[in-house]
Amino acid sequence: MPSARHYARSKEVDLALLAPGSGRDGRIEKGNADAYLTRSETTTAGASMAASVQQQDVVVELNHTRRNMWKAMGKSLEIPHFGYSTTLDATKLHNALASFNSS
Repeated sequence: MPSARHYARSKEVDLALLAPGSGRDGRIEKGNADAYLTRSETTTAGASMAASVQQQDVVVELNHTRRNMWKAMGKSLEIPHFGYSTTLDATKLHNALASFNSS
């Protein structure tokens, strides 16, 4: 997708006009931008119609694996979290280091 995005931007093609793409799960590919450019050269009316099309949200039902992952991640929030810190006085150690370095 990033190379297709870069290619489409270099050709000044709006990615919203290319969605859904011909790739897996509707991904936009470089060929989609090429096809759009070919279509827009032949007809300018098609480009204005495509600009007015709005996308709709798609609800994807969780499969077994994603559902279990969602449950496990939710349970991980129930685990108590704590931080631990301590303060040490290293003044004498610092002074000893200075005396070791000077000798």
